[in-house]
Amino acid sequence: DKLPARLESALKIIYLMFNEGHSALEGEELVRTDLCHEAIRLCELLAGHPVTGAPKVHALGALLLFQGARLAARSDAAGELLLLSEQDRSLWDRAMIGRGLRHLRRSAGGNEVSDYHLEAEIAACHALAQTFEDTDWPRVLDCYEELLNRKPSPVVALNRIVALAKVYGVEAGLAQLNELSEDRTLRNYCPFYAARGELLREAGDKSEAIDSYQKALGLTSSEPVRRFLMKRITDCGEKGVGSGE
Repeated sequence: DKLPARLESALKIIYLMFNEGHSALEGEELVRTDLCHEAIRLCELLAGHPVTGAPKVHALGALLLFQGARLAARSDAAGELLLLSEQDRSLWDRAMIGRGLRHLRRSAGGNEVSDYHLEAEIAACHALAQTFEDTDWPRVLDCYEELLNRKPSPVVALNRIVALAKVYGVEAGLAQLNELSEDRTLRNYCPFYAARGELLREAGDKSEAIDSYQKALGLTSSEPVRRFLMKRITDCGEKGVGSGE
């Protein structure tokens, strides 16, 4: 009778372990593959056990494998951060994606749809797209909206806005991002300002983009992220602040 609560706690710990490995919060390393692969190993142990192999465990396994398949492409040869749109997809681990798809199929058993199911579906949309432009952004947006309905969170709301900008355009994304900026929990959240900087850069507002990147720069201890942000600031300045280029 204690198993359900303990299984849920174990899954949360595995999820957090992978996230720390996927985007190290501080230091020189962008990715800690040891943590990521250990999280995947532990999740697959649970998924393969007859007692703990519940659909949501397979859903988490699918999510971690889809994310883990892209680790080698998250940085260039010099160790600099690459966004999803910049990654060389030929470096993605197709075997891991295949394992993720098997777990995703097994996660469909039963009647439960967990947050892990929705996040795995989002990750699958990215993993299966041949190019960044081919990503099923409407499906990604639908999943984020369902996540937001289930468990309102400013972080999920931010991710939803990034997807919304891909579906409805940068201006629509910026309008909702401005509304989200009133949430106090995001005032010290680096990804919020980094995302705002990216959308402003796409919209051609280099001056405001630089301001957002600078705010993000002051909120991260990750050296690869700091270098990425400084490069964005330099690029925006070189292209002519306020020139509309």
